[in-house]
Amino acid sequence: MCYPYVMDSSESTLKLRLPEAADLGAPFVVTIKGIVVCAERVLMLRKPNGRWDLPGGKLELGEGIIEGLCREIVEETGLRVAVERIVDSWVRPRQIKPSKFVVTYLCRSLISPAVVQISDEHVEHGLFSPADLSALPMLDGTRGSLNAVFARRANPNPQPPESL
Repeated sequence: MCYPYVMDSSESTLKLRLPEAADLGAPFVVTIKGIVVCAERVLMLRKPNGRWDLPGGKLELGEGIIEGLCREIVEETGLRVAVERIVDSWVRPRQIKPSKFVVTYLCRSLISPAVVQISDEHVEHGLFSPADLSALPMLDGTRGSLNAVFARRANPNPQPPESL
């Protein structure tokens, strides 16, 4: 189960409203992920367990969010990216390890065509169209982040919510 947070209409900040079912009273880890778009396709990385994921990872102590995201993407893919905007955030509760608070950003590869060199954290990479992504095994939160990007592209000028 993944718990989404609510974003405000400014896109640059988050207004966080945690569902009552989610409990972050225990320690949690902040993780940043990048939806890297290359020629209208999304870069995905397959983990050894078979699940596909977005590039990204944990922030280092004292590291800025954008700096950390760019570092993680370079480490995992060899790509340099431009971070365009925040997409969403969500919580991945875990039983044994600390839960993850995941913040997802839309990114653009600075080199086209993208030449990806994956790290030993992953076993495969792929560039997928929105239609192809639906068949990939991934976390619900990751799928929600991807859906948020595609919904925004389909409707680039959404109306802000009446109230949060």
